[in-house]
Amino acid sequence: MEVHKKTIAAWIVFLDMLSMATILIFINTLIMMQQDFADQFDEETVEMRDFTVRSNQLPESFRQYEDEVSMKFAIWQQIQQKIKDAKESGVCEENIDPTIVEINLGINSFDVLNELKRIDNACAEIELLNIRMKKSADRSKANKLKYLIAK
Repeated sequence: MEVHKKTIAAWIVFLDMLSMATILIFINTLIMMQQDFADQFDEETVEMRDFTVRSNQLPESFRQYEDEVSMKFAIWQQIQQKIKDAKESGVCEENIDPTIVEINLGINSFDVLNELKRIDNACAEIELLNIRMKKSADRSKANKLKYLIAK
């Protein structure tokens, strides 16, 4: 049996295409399996985002609070009241745990940040003035001493 170069070349091209198709099928299968696992993992895993409530703007009634602690307490109190109302109206089950682990506040207002910068700059200027006054007082003491020695 005689084998020609064309036949060998055709077999090599065929095997090359077959191996590329196999690799593509394997990669696509791997991607689908990974996505299925990620979806299943997401459904079975409890994460912080499952219990996070995010609000971009608090109601005007919260402007009355002067500090962060009192604002956190007011938010906590309001959430507890909403949970209690939901239990009483039957929207949620009675055995729901109303525990709040932590309330974090983030300042989004540039007015507050600008005010803090202004205060920081004023403190720095006061500190510089104090240093200059001390140097000036030291110079005047030295000048008085020179004057007394010169007499």
